[in-house]
Amino acid sequence: MRYLADAPADVWQKGSVVTMGSFDGLHLGHQKLLETVLEEADREQLISVVMSFEPTPREFFQADEPPARL
Repeated sequence: MRYLADAPADVWQKGSVVTMGSFDGLHLGHQKLLETVLEEADREQLISVVMSFEPTPREFFQADEPPARL
């Protein structure tokens, strides 16, 4: 799902495991981070959530020279 409001309230009652960042591609560091979130969510029997930004922080603060997207 793209927006938190799209999820039914009961999905969030138990909690979640969240990672937040500027995911500009799925390089090895991002893959490891997502793997860790999925493992922890599975261990705790919670949902996993990836929170990102649109536009990315660099795009927002450097609107005149936005970075390339991967």
